[in-house]
Amino acid sequence: MKEFDAQIAALRERFLVRMAAERVVIAAELDRDGWGAVRDICHGLSGLAAVFGLAPIGDAARAVEDAVDDSAPPETTRALAAILLALMKEADQGR
Repeated sequence: MKEFDAQIAALRERFLVRMAAERVVIAAELDRDGWGAVRDICHGLSGLAAVFGLAPIGDAARAVEDAVDDSAPPETTRALAAILLALMKEADQGR
């Protein structure tokens, strides 16, 4: 079981590294109204975050994805994205 736990820990760490990079991309895309890119990143996060014990990030990512899909007002999507980015930053700092 130790080997399995080590593999899961390594996968989680890779996910956290990837998520940190995606946080930077989301912020940049929000600055230029790159809604498609934001949506695509959030789609990936929404499915994987819970697997690694980060369900609030997955939920927030899903909310942003849904807002983009539903053509919500930009200020609504930006507010949801701000929550997501804060959660992502917190997770990154907790590594």
